Amino acid sequence: MKTKRTSVSTATLNRWWLFLLLSVTGIAIFLSSVYFLYFPVGFQGGRNPDYGAIIIFGREMWDAIHLWSGIGMIIVLIIHIAVHDKWILAMFKRFFQGKSSGTKRLNVNARFNILLDVVAALSFFVVAISGVVLLVLPSGRSFEVVDGFLLSKT
Repeated sequence: MKTKRTSVSTATLNRWWLFLLLSVTGIAIFLSSVYFLYFPVGFQGGRNPDYGAIIIFGREMWDAIHLWSGIGMIIVLIIHIAVHDKWILAMFKRFFQGKSSGTKRLNVNARFNILLDVVAALSFFVVAISGVVLLVLPSGRSFEVVDGFLLSKT
């Protein structure tokens, strides 16, 4: 008996690879962010009992994981946007078109999903731009700069 073999298109395989890369980089960024959130930097005059804590990796390795997975995610998302540019433009047009045009309008759920996509995209761009700015600033990766730039006490 001959089995029927199904194949997946090249475009679908490329989308799966993009999804896999986004997932891996996202998990790496999340884990390194949790590490930095729960293990503050420095000895702090003896007030930091977790100083020098090693959870799987040391602080420098977590820093490198965070940096390179962030850069990787930015690159993969730029490729993702380039691959899906026609779909993005088509949905943008359908979102704002009136009833008089020839194509069907989006229903309420689809419009809500597009709004969520826009919020997620804007959030990513804000985080990516702030990360790049902190990376290129002189002393931008020190805690004092981050505290003054993002977490102002005023």
